[in-house]
Amino acid sequence: LLGQTGKLTKFHDEITCKYEDRADSPFLHIFYDLDSQSKNPPDIENFLRSRKADEKNPDPSRLTPVLVRGDKQLEERLKHQIEHAEQQKQKIEQMEQKLHDLQKKNEEAKTRQLRLKSQHLILAHRVLVLLGQVECIQAKGLPLQTTEENFRYKLEQIQKELNSPGVYKSALNEISATLMQETPDLSGAEAEWDPETTEKMQEFLKQQHEGITHLVNIINEDMADAERLVKHLDAQLYQGRRFKQ
Repeated sequence: LLGQTGKLTKFHDEITCKYEDRADSPFLHIFYDLDSQSKNPPDIENFLRSRKADEKNPDPSRLTPVLVRGDKQLEERLKHQIEHAEQQKQKIEQMEQKLHDLQKKNEEAKTRQLRLKSQHLILAHRVLVLLGQVECIQAKGLPLQTTEENFRYKLEQIQKELNSPGVYKSALNEISATLMQETPDLSGAEAEWDPETTEKMQEFLKQQHEGITHLVNIINEDMADAERLVKHLDAQLYQGRRFKQ
């Protein structure tokens, strides 16, 4: 019994000796790191370059073999791998959270897009209805706004004044009668007016001419404004018809 115990003890010591962290430990294992993570000790470079390590390399273009000797190095290696895996797990969780936030924002954007599209359709329908009403009002010759009605009234009054030349003619007749009363010697075509009377007549005619010219300019400006208003309304109607089609 003592002999068997001694053999077991010796066998245990031999196994323990093999797994101790010694330079000649027979327990060897090769791991593979990314090139950016590899930190190979200089004393094992020749071993890492051996054919055995290279043949088992799953991706020589990206991975570098790393030698682990003894139980302690293996434990440290596993510890580092667990820490690295935990870091990767945290990064994945962060990415999943960001992805979830992006998906939520995407759904909110889709909902907002649908709401805006619905509002756009409602407003487009209102514009079409309004354009139809404007076209009907224009077809009837009715004004669209109060300012347009006032503008139309002023134009009609100016037109009436221009169509009634008696207003200016009567003013000229009154001036002629006044001059005849002040100068009894003036009679018909044979009458000769003095320079002062002629100057007054010319001044009066000049004022009348300036007044008529000013009126014509106002009418032209008003007509230009009216044409621009009509063109603007026609353009809106044309756009409304195109949108409706």
